Amino acid sequence: MNAGNDLLLTGQNLVEDVGSSDFFADYLGAAPLAGNVGEVVLDGVSGDPIADELWVMILGAGAGNNQTSPGAISALPGAVEIFHYRYDSQQRPGAVRYDSGNFKTVTFAFGIEAISGLGGSSSRREVLSSALSWFGLETAVETEIPRILPREFSLGKPYPNPFNAQVTLPLQMPQNSNARLDLYNLQGRLLGTIFEGNLSAGVHAIRYDASRLSSGMYFVRVKMESETGGQPYSSAEKIMLLK
Repeated sequence: MNAGNDLLLTGQNLVEDVGSSDFFADYLGAAPLAGNVGEVVLDGVSGDPIADELWVMILGAGAGNNQTSPGAISALPGAVEIFHYRYDSQQRPGAVRYDSGNFKTVTFAFGIEAISGLGGSSSRREVLSSALSWFGLETAVETEIPRILPREFSLGKPYPNPFNAQVTLPLQMPQNSNARLDLYNLQGRLLGTIFEGNLSAGVHAIRYDASRLSSGMYFVRVKMESETGGQPYSSAEKIMLLK
């Protein structure tokens, strides 16, 4: 790199593995903030040459769907933060670019293989093309990128979990569907309906504020059924509220 070579670095567990190294600071222009933010949606910084008008979802079909430890990093003097976690309470950055004058680096504190392009979010190809363009490299990108839809219904893992006091419930649906999410206690008693309504095909993040509840374990049960009929989908996940 001292010879003028550029670097794009990405990976979950990046903060835990190399965040405290001199390389992280000296060559990436970054400092570690958190090893696992527990969030999956990031917004690009407006006006940035890489991230302007981009937003990414590191969740869902059509991608790695493997993120267990997306990290947060901050920019040291001379570097620039380019993506921030949308639903993080502090909206901490998840990506940084650095131009030393001799070389350039772009660091994603999560695995870009998990960028799914679902729900109208930016695709991996768009993000990589923008980063490579900033390096000064020519890229061949189709001008029209088809929207990727989930192949099946699913209720994703709630995040963060445990939580206090808001939790996000990811839903995937291949078709426009009616969806209902209900909340139960450990005794199986229905405590209320979190969401009920019609959702378009794609990925949705339902945020639930549980501040009125006591600390403890609860169940979220979802039922989804396509507008065109077919077999309804039903699933449940445990959530832990800690106050």
